[in-house]
Amino acid sequence: MKIYNQYQYSYPHKSNYYPIDAPRIEQALSKLTSADFYVHLPFCSTKCGYCNLFSTTGLESQIDYYLEAIKRQYQQFSQISTIVPNSLILGGGTPIILSIAQLDTLFTTLHIDPKNHYSAIELSPNEVTKEKLTYLKHVGFDRVSIGIQSFHEQELKFLNRHHKTKNCHKSLEEISKQDFTDFNIDLIYGMEGQTQQLLKESIDHALNYNPTEIFIYPLYIRKNTSLFGTVSLDEEHMYHLYQFLTHYLHTMGYNQTSMRRFTKKPIEPLSSCGFEPSLSFGCGGRSYLGNLHVCHPYSDSSSQVKATLNTFIKQEDFLKELVGYELNDKQLKHRFIVKNLLHLNGLKPQAYERIFSSTLYDDYKLFKEKGLDQYLVYDKDNISLKDFGCSDFIIDLMLDYEGAQHGHL
Repeated sequence: MKIYNQYQYSYPHKSNYYPIDAPRIEQALSKLTSADFYVHLPFCSTKCGYCNLFSTTGLESQIDYYLEAIKRQYQQFSQISTIVPNSLILGGGTPIILSIAQLDTLFTTLHIDPKNHYSAIELSPNEVTKEKLTYLKHVGFDRVSIGIQSFHEQELKFLNRHHKTKNCHKSLEEISKQDFTDFNIDLIYGMEGQTQQLLKESIDHALNYNPTEIFIYPLYIRKNTSLFGTVSLDEEHMYHLYQFLTHYLHTMGYNQTSMRRFTKKPIEPLSSCGFEPSLSFGCGGRSYLGNLHVCHPYSDSSSQVKATLNTFIKQEDFLKELVGYELNDKQLKHRFIVKNLLHLNGLKPQAYERIFSSTLYDDYKLFKEKGLDQYLVYDKDNISLKDFGCSDFIIDLMLDYEGAQHGHL
């Protein structure tokens, strides 16, 4: 069985999206009164060797035009419905590549004050400056997340990361001075030649800066990335590294809440997740509008990303030429299971029944028969994973158990 086969958390995957008519999107937007605001900023100075995200390089001169397009997009959405932001997330790409003046423009465009909402941004070592961090703290950002990936030069080179270890330390020192409420460091495991000792050294370097969170990702090799076809991964070794890092971070005071997330904060009970609305601005991100998921056509091909970006910059009607997926009742149930089971929160049958007016055990023979018990823990009020390390393949096993076709129920 392939352990690290795909990223399951965003069911259904963008590869299954199809064209969505503008009236259907407008109808979904008209019902929206509040949402998490996500802004996708697909600009990077360099492209990492493993990255298949919707991002591109060499187009920083287009950022102002992109922000103008987001303004038109926001105005169109606002004419359909007055949507109150619950939070603000800046992703990409490399959002911190924007200048302070451009960030100000963005907040003005969205009529949003980061102080009034939980606000988060992704950082990159080569783009972090004391001036920008001071600005982010001043305007009210709560969370910063920085993609370090490794503290070893040979591993950074292998990943085609274009920063040096010294840049990592310099950036982290500056971040630590600002005392953000939430401070996350991203690391990667599974590179060729990575030993347990090398991984431990990277983790120890990260811990020296006392982050509130650490996300540690397995290395995935995807099509249309520079690493694709050049290396083969030893999944068994990767899993041993995963087992080591989970144990080590636990001993260092971090609580694991999912396969990738470790937090130093106390674990608080969460309500069941899966249906929180999210409104995406720019191109490259997804909007979650009830049972309708929608975005601009996705591609990880550099030429197609640039073409989509150029089209967006010139766009006037932001409800046209979009793709998405309208989930039926069974798919909504499956999404609920995915979002909850792969989290420490677990899958609560009572919450399922309250939301769907049917029982988990009637709807899924897997749970009725207590199948896959080598991977699942069946308690009276909760179903959870025995090991987060099976997160990447347990959903496929569930689909097989239910006799699903083409990855869908």
